[in-house]
Amino acid sequence: MINVKGSVYGASKAALINFYDSLRVELASEVSVTIISSGLVESEMSQGKALTMQGAIEVDPEFRKRMQGIPADSTEDCVKAVVAAVCRGDKYITEPWWYNAFYLLKILCPEVIEWGFRSDAHLQAGMIIGCDRPQLWVRSQNRERCHKPSV
Repeated sequence: MINVKGSVYGASKAALINFYDSLRVELASEVSVTIISSGLVESEMSQGKALTMQGAIEVDPEFRKRMQGIPADSTEDCVKAVVAAVCRGDKYITEPWWYNAFYLLKILCPEVIEWGFRSDAHLQAGMIIGCDRPQLWVRSQNRERCHKPSV
């Protein structure tokens, strides 16, 4: 799924899923592989604790505020569902199960998912996709004009 401020995380997660799918085929007779896609699970991270750009661990009050009202699966329920799926030999598990609706929306109506996350990105980071060119541009918090990020 799309994750605001999480392009590297998303790319690495996609790479791992592909790696484990391939591993499952290569080692099919010897090893069972279950890929776990967890949604929001109660943890320090879901409470807003994160690593800053300076390498310090801080609680982001804005994140905590945005997460209010979003149901999080308990750690215990998530673990029980994962263990049950592994014991059954499932290839994939998404927990909580209702997150599957997001995958369906992403396939059938990707614009809806992108719109939601793009709207959230505007609110939290001032990011805009496209600007006047077909590239990723970033609007500075203290400027109204677009500029190309330095890489």
